Amino acid sequence: MDTLQKIDAYAARLSDPKQDVKQKASIASDLRDSVESLCNPVSTYNKFLSKLWPVFKKILEGKPEFVQHSAEQILRNQILEVLHRLQHASAEIEPYAVEMIETLMTLVRVENEENAVLCLKTIMDLERHQPKSTESKVLPFLELIQEMFDQMEQVVAETFDAPAVAASSSAATPNTNPQSFQSPRPGSPATVVSEPGADKKDHAPLAKGMQSFKVLAECPIIVVSIMQAHRSLVQQYVTNFVPSIKKILQLQAKAQEKAHAEAAKNNTIFTGVSKEIKNRSAFGEFITAQVKTMSFLAYLLRVYANKLSDFLPTLPGVVVRLLKDCPREKSGARKELLVAIRHIINFNYRKIFLNKIDDLLDERILIGDGLTVYETMRPLAYSMLADLIHHVRESLNRDQIRRTIEVYTKNLHDDFPGTSFQTMSAKLLLNMAESITKLESKDDARYFLILILDAIGDKFAAMNYQYDNAVKLSLLYTDKSKEKDSENLCDEKDFMPDWDEVDIFNAMPIRTANPRERGLISIKSFMALYTMPWIVLAVVSFTMTVIFFG
Repeated sequence: MDTLQKIDAYAARLSDPKQDVKQKASIASDLRDSVESLCNPVSTYNKFLSKLWPVFKKILEGKPEFVQHSAEQILRNQILEVLHRLQHASAEIEPYAVEMIETLMTLVRVENEENAVLCLKTIMDLERHQPKSTESKVLPFLELIQEMFDQMEQVVAETFDAPAVAASSSAATPNTNPQSFQSPRPGSPATVVSEPGADKKDHAPLAKGMQSFKVLAECPIIVVSIMQAHRSLVQQYVTNFVPSIKKILQLQAKAQEKAHAEAAKNNTIFTGVSKEIKNRSAFGEFITAQVKTMSFLAYLLRVYANKLSDFLPTLPGVVVRLLKDCPREKSGARKELLVAIRHIINFNYRKIFLNKIDDLLDERILIGDGLTVYETMRPLAYSMLADLIHHVRESLNRDQIRRTIEVYTKNLHDDFPGTSFQTMSAKLLLNMAESITKLESKDDARYFLILILDAIGDKFAAMNYQYDNAVKLSLLYTDKSKEKDSENLCDEKDFMPDWDEVDIFNAMPIRTANPRERGLISIKSFMALYTMPWIVLAVVSFTMTVIFFG
């Protein structure tokens, strides 16, 4: 059977009323896997669209499904996946683009969150690759996204702030109609009631797309893509969109707000998710959506800074709150937030963060308490913070200078992230000298300068102590012939292991990291810390400053 015959067969089977829904779902799944081969060459793609698009449209006009593993949901999801995988940049799809966008925009309003995400992504691809034919649908699509943004305040209140009494009463009468256009909130009592012995995940209704944090998280990058493709049209709409962005970033669950207020009364800080928030998964998606919106804000600051000037004073507080609220399992969202902060401070908006330097220097806030953040997040987090502190160092007060010295002298002696991490810490400390000398209290200035000089001296002493071991390991790991040999830790008569005291102190029963896996520091990079001209000159200059103050 050739390609054209396959297309006719798929169209006939999917449109056949005698076919069972489960069979149609299986057919749609096969079609999804072979869509690339069915769309080449151009003549085949034309027939694919002319034969199958009307069939797809008729199926999607049916009622949406909110039961995740039902045959109807699988069928609709697979068809939307096929539409998402089409060649949207091809000229053959242009006659169908507007009709597809109209159908998909209608579906976004009524579909579940999984299907709504596919609809949004397909609309974005069509409007990016077919700008001329879809120009009339850009503003309606942005209005749809803005409508979703405007609904989030109510969604947050219903998801996290609903009283327990209401939850228990709603649990007694869950919504059991799978064909209903309205679906319960993710994790609400109606979503967790299941038959005895049944898998709860299989029976949990999906959230409605217009009220889903997962769908909201996809919107910022979609809006940015459309702005880049339709600059002339979108520029007039940014003014209307900015208030919605501000509102989204300032949303906060009442339980989290209460936890932060209680911690402030006790002169402590609260990080993580409040125990009063029962739906931790939905809260993680909510924070992810806010982080994505923060990345969108960083983009707008680069292009439309004048429209956001009134929001800048409150921005640092929002950033710190998101760092505090980010769940430990959402390390990807925290990383994206740190990248967004770096972009913001690179746009010369550094002074607004001055009153939040103390919070950012707290490790619990900056990198959180996740399982792997100490190893994976610190280089990015502390390099971003060092960049910020370097540019505002002249405006730091005494306590901020003291705390900066404490944090970065500690980082200077931490060899896990590598020499670049230590070099960054040393550069910041040495560049702090001039601002330290301007402190009113010369005793404090002298003390801080000696602290830095003492830390650098200790670092050189540690490097001297580890130099022989570094040379040995560099020769060992650069010798390719020894990699095939099995590791032998036993004492043999003919071969005595070249152990030294550094090896013994570094020995661990369970290896959390292998030097080969994280990139071995070569002896050249190790020696670079000794011979780098800027370090030698800086240390000499620094020592002269200390002597002058002494």
